Amino acid sequence: DALTKVGGDLAVYGSAKLDAPALVKVGGDLAVYGSAKLDALTKVGGDLAVYGSAKLDAPALVKVGGDLAVYGSAKLDAPKLKKANSQT
Repeated sequence: DALTKVGGDLAVYGSAKLDAPALVKVGGDLAVYGSAKLDALTKVGGDLAVYGSAKLDAPALVKVGGDLAVYGSAKLDAPKLKKANSQT
């Protein structure tokens, strides 16, 4: 079965690459230090942080329950999140 939910925190470290196309929700914090492609992710319950030269692709992401931070030269590709925030 594909991973669809993480109840707590999720971290992707160093040179790790995570491709979880069915992951819809992270209940806690999401920290990305490596590379993550999360096409179905719509919600992060806690904080979302992308560090250093990491990259997070989350095209369906619309909600972050806590703080959102992108550090250094990190890249966050979440067009629906930006659109949702600009409407509030």
